[in-house]
Amino acid sequence: MSLISALFLLLLSLVFPANTDAGMQFVPDNFKYSTAIQGPLRGNTLYRVHLSSGILQRCVSACNDMRLFGPDNHEIPYVIIENRLSEAKIESYPAEITAYDETREEAVITMKLPEKFEPVSLLFLDIEEHDFKKHIIIEGSHDARTWEMIGEDAVYDFHSQVDLRKTEIRFPKSSYRYYRLRLIDGKGMAADRENIRLKYNGLDFSVNNVRGKKIRISRIIAKTSFEKETAPVYDELILTAFSQQTDKQGNTVIILETSIPFDRIIFELSNPYYFRKVGVYYSDTGKNSSYRLLTQGYLYRFPLSGLTETRAHIEYSATGQRFYRFVIENHNNPPLEIRQIRLAWVQKNLFFVALKDAPAYSLCFGSPAAEKPVYDLPNFINQGNWFKHASEKSATAQLLENPAYQPGIPKDIRSSIEKNILRGIVILLVIGLGYWLYALLNKTRSLK
Repeated sequence: MSLISALFLLLLSLVFPANTDAGMQFVPDNFKYSTAIQGPLRGNTLYRVHLSSGILQRCVSACNDMRLFGPDNHEIPYVIIENRLSEAKIESYPAEITAYDETREEAVITMKLPEKFEPVSLLFLDIEEHDFKKHIIIEGSHDARTWEMIGEDAVYDFHSQVDLRKTEIRFPKSSYRYYRLRLIDGKGMAADRENIRLKYNGLDFSVNNVRGKKIRISRIIAKTSFEKETAPVYDELILTAFSQQTDKQGNTVIILETSIPFDRIIFELSNPYYFRKVGVYYSDTGKNSSYRLLTQGYLYRFPLSGLTETRAHIEYSATGQRFYRFVIENHNNPPLEIRQIRLAWVQKNLFFVALKDAPAYSLCFGSPAAEKPVYDLPNFINQGNWFKHASEKSATAQLLENPAYQPGIPKDIRSSIEKNILRGIVILLVIGLGYWLYALLNKTRSLK
């Protein structure tokens, strides 16, 4: 029994260190890549560092593996924050409709805002009808007598053909209290413009397709816009070399390999008009059978009521995938001419407090074994308040690949080891218990 007990204690001592992730200490050699955060850095100072596309592409699992080390290789707490503001809010004001006039050519709606309001740049029209298109001329006035044209836009709905609807009107930020909307069926100021009659796979987006249809506007909401304050800052990666093929169905298939955590895929197209459905798929291995659907969207460009409606991007926030496949459905149309693809993401900055004066810090990443750290710093500096804290900018140096890279054991491998050790302990206990019962039984027989 002494041998079994010794083996049991040995196995028990091995399993507990493997279960305590918090006790794992990383050093720079545990990471494949590194870059220096250039100083000199002053103690008790908050610094902000822009994370470049080169860094983001070499991180593992959305940069959860990143570690910051001081000159003595001590770990420095940090937080990664997107370059967007969350404090500003959009104000909404119900617009009171004061007049409505209708002629053969157009319908004119006059409205006013409350006495106290901030400058607005958007009117939301609550429309119940489907399948309509209206060209709109927006005019503004301070006294409801003298009017000035401030913009043109369009509202439309193609519900019976495709999920495509727009009922908001955008225009430059305006402080007018009174507004007048002229709703026109493809006439008016756009009458002399050449319009293309666009048909695609049974869909008809021609300007005169639903001419003359009346719509009912139940209410109009005016909204402010803090575009300069709230618009996030985007970084982009331009791709000109990518795999592009045509499958048996005539669809365009594009394969990309990237670790960039992008939020938007932008296609630069040379075609004058198009309307194509796009499926976005992902894979961790790149094998054909391993791709799974992420999202779907549409790319389009076509004339509508004298304006050109364009959408050349797909919105999706990717975090940890590696391979992407885009399938553009062409049907009987020629493939789109894709000049380049741009991956865009909200700019990411790393914030940290220098604990003491130092010539530089070392930013390390590229370790499958390192999981997302838990620091105190995000409780004080986070997405909701980072812009309220004074910080100093610092820059990164050249990216380096670590020749002494010694990867740790990833979590999934550690879990497998832990299971095997526990399985061995159970087996050992069963054998020990069986041996003890066997010895006890022999001892009882000898006493008889």
